Amino acid sequence: MSDYIVKVENINGVLVTTSDRVAKELDVEHKHLLEKIDGYVSKFNSAELSAQFYIPHSYVSLNGRTVRNYLITKKGVAQLVGGYSAAVEKAFQLNVDYINEFEKMENFIKENLGKRADINDIDETKKKNLEIRERYSKVKLAETLKSLIPYSNSEMYKEILVSETAKILTGKELLPPLRVQEKTLTATEIANIFDITPNMVGKIANANNLKTEEFGYWVHEKAAHCDKEVPNFRYFAKVIEEFKKYVKKPKGKK
Repeated sequence: MSDYIVKVENINGVLVTTSDRVAKELDVEHKHLLEKIDGYVSKFNSAELSAQFYIPHSYVSLNGRTVRNYLITKKGVAQLVGGYSAAVEKAFQLNVDYINEFEKMENFIKENLGKRADINDIDETKKKNLEIRERYSKVKLAETLKSLIPYSNSEMYKEILVSETAKILTGKELLPPLRVQEKTLTATEIANIFDITPNMVGKIANANNLKTEEFGYWVHEKAAHCDKEVPNFRYFAKVIEEFKKYVKKPKGKK
């Protein structure tokens, strides 16, 4: 049984051990091991090829001194430790132990990458399902807005509904949004001006044909005491002059 535990690390995506660790495992001085590695490195034709075996590195010792060492890949271990097999009795077993540890780490990484890919697939499926649900919700909302068009008494409001329906379905402003230039008033605001009730405002407007596009437009608004939407007429400010014809005294006037 080995009296050491080999260690392989994933450093920047490369599986390696270190030259100082291998020196201890072989019971050789680190400086001699470095000389051996330097000799191998000098024989490679390029730094790129050399880095497939040995990667120049350094670490800080316990006394704060920077120490030169090498990161050694799977190929490097096979070459380096294999070169000691004849001279160092434990070299053969050490080489076998490192081969097994590298393979163990490689399999661990592959398994985790596979799990990560499965998670990504699940996330992508959830994302697509969410997009489908959102799309369905938009279509239903657009259908609801479209269904209101025939019930609108205002051409302006119909155009607003068409514009909003197109925007919901496409996500773009296909039709320019209508902009109401004039200030609008509710029946309650007009009632306050003339010191009458909102119901009376409606009666006067109906009796004198004031709920037309000349004097305002229809909107659907949430009712005051329930969640139901109800049609309300919004008046342009100029309708005040018309109401003056049918109401004796505006509020505040004698």
